[in-house]
Amino acid sequence: EDEENDAVTSDKTDDKGGEGNGDESKKSPPYSPPHWMYWCGGQNIDWFLTDPIHDPTHDTGVVYPVLHESVCVTPGITVSIRGDIAPALVPRLDHDKIVSYLDEAGGKACNRTGVQDDDEVPDDGSCFQMIHGWTHAVRSRTPTSAGMMGVNPDENQLKMVLHNKGIKKIMWLEMHKHFLLKDDDLRKTNSYFAKHVYDIAEENARGQCTNGHSCKTSSKDRLQQYVDLRGEADGGEDVVDGIIIRPTS
Repeated sequence: EDEENDAVTSDKTDDKGGEGNGDESKKSPPYSPPHWMYWCGGQNIDWFLTDPIHDPTHDTGVVYPVLHESVCVTPGITVSIRGDIAPALVPRLDHDKIVSYLDEAGGKACNRTGVQDDDEVPDDGSCFQMIHGWTHAVRSRTPTSAGMMGVNPDENQLKMVLHNKGIKKIMWLEMHKHFLLKDDDLRKTNSYFAKHVYDIAEENARGQCTNGHSCKTSSKDRLQQYVDLRGEADGGEDVVDGIIIRPTS
């Protein structure tokens, strides 16, 4: 009987939050702020080129929304460092590696413990935060891109615009008000690309697979499309391993 009474007493003590080991294991460590932190803008605007001659109603280009969860876009990255921490202690990460690296490393990477109780900004205890709720960056998606990623709107972007009729108007307002982009400047930029897009693609193709530059098959294939179009008028040319090959007479 004594053993049974002891067991009952022990269980009651645990239920009341007493000396039971179960309650101790459930308690989170006290909050200690991170030594440094990455913030990434997860809601952005992509600006795309148009042909102002054949599409004069969009001579300032076109815009599409883009949402990110697992990658930090370069113009949307902010890093903060505590005043007594040496900047050299903050890992320098490629923009497409930030989320995966810090998600796996956890809070210990930036010497933080616990979570901050804030209803407005959720805290998962990691060393980075993906921020949504407003537009953080405008990215131009043109053939100047070394990786040639997203130079055309993707299926998700097309669907977002299709299902949100007023979203483009909102994005243009943000472009003008928050990013201070002027229609005249956008029009000039779009017109310049329209005139020189083949030269730009050709120069980009020359840079492919050279020392210190991108060497993606997908990039070369996309650049090939531009070069092919120009080649139809110039007698034909080809891209082999990032090098433009002109026909010999």
